Amino acid sequence: MAAQNSHLDCFTYALEKGLPWSAVVPTYLVQNKRLDFLLYAIKHGCPLSASAVDVAVRFGSVDVLHILLYAGCPIPAEACLAATKRKQFECLQLLHQHGAFWDAQVTAAAAAGNHLPSLQYLHEQGCLWDEETTNEAARNGCISTITYAMENGCPYSEDIVAVAASHTSHISCLQYLIEEQGLFVGGEETFLTAIRSCNPAAVQYLIDQGCDIHNDVNETIPPPLYTHWSFDMDQIIVEPFIECIKIAKKYDWDLRKQAPSLFRDLVRELVGYFERDLMRDFVHLFVRGLLRYSSDRPLLYAYFQEEGYVS
Repeated sequence: MAAQNSHLDCFTYALEKGLPWSAVVPTYLVQNKRLDFLLYAIKHGCPLSASAVDVAVRFGSVDVLHILLYAGCPIPAEACLAATKRKQFECLQLLHQHGAFWDAQVTAAAAAGNHLPSLQYLHEQGCLWDEETTNEAARNGCISTITYAMENGCPYSEDIVAVAASHTSHISCLQYLIEEQGLFVGGEETFLTAIRSCNPAAVQYLIDQGCDIHNDVNETIPPPLYTHWSFDMDQIIVEPFIECIKIAKKYDWDLRKQAPSLFRDLVRELVGYFERDLMRDFVHLFVRGLLRYSSDRPLLYAYFQEEGYVS
């Protein structure tokens, strides 16, 4: 309690009376950023736990982390990952200098956060990277980290263009992969991913780049879904979704034909089971799902009704 409330007199009194140290004392001191208390506790034999390092990294407290590490505090296995996710670059460097564990998950986190200094440092210091590094950069629209990774030999997956098409706010990574790296623009699966992600710019760009939007998606394998649908429909921006469909229809894209592939995973949630040979009005089910879970989505229903896809 004395450590938690930063009462130095109570803290020293308890120690003088021979009360045993609690394992949570360092954690409380780190949370309160009391370097004087922490140094006093370490000097008088307070045991250190990995949770103290966790808290120091969480708050980006480099001075505190420095004290803990030089005092021999245990380092949790995911300390470097936590520092990278929080873009605590100095903490990452300090942890590495003290032998903290890292692996390809850490480089993927740096790429996903578009934190180029961390990614460069990790690569230069020999931290492993793999396809998830480039995938995470593409998925999150991180042009600086995907550029660095691709130009420094990081592996990438066969469907990385589709992954880039899943980003919802811009198409920089998509353009980079196709125009600068010369990667295959992809076909219907890439196109469906762009539509699912409610990104009209990506839909138009893929069409302009010659993406084949008319080939059937393999019915036995669902198309890649990188932006997961959920029943929290407020996360789905309906107007851009409709705009994606309008753009596609200008190029004779058949919504009715592609509805099973486009909405398959959502339909599974709605009806529990998908049978390939059983004809269902997938669009109608989708709209019913929207209206059921969010009453302020009449625009989507009105559009599909106008187009004759629902009655």
